[in-house]
Amino acid sequence: MAARFFRPIPTANSVLSAYSAAPFSDEAVLADAIAQFQQSMANMEDTIDTTEAGETYPDTLVKPSLLPWYI
Repeated sequence: MAARFFRPIPTANSVLSAYSAAPFSDEAVLADAIAQFQQSMANMEDTIDTTEAGETYPDTLVKPSLLPWYI
């Protein structure tokens, strides 16, 4: 038997919000790369939601919204 211990993290600390604060957001040269990264993370979130929706025991521990950006 496996047990999962889950403590929700604030949205501002999730991977979905990574690089949206200074000093990264202050660098104009990074704007496109950050936007692309955040879009990729949102797509991954949607893919996991869609794929795991029909599962009896969905594996959602790798969703970007559940991962802190500081790991």
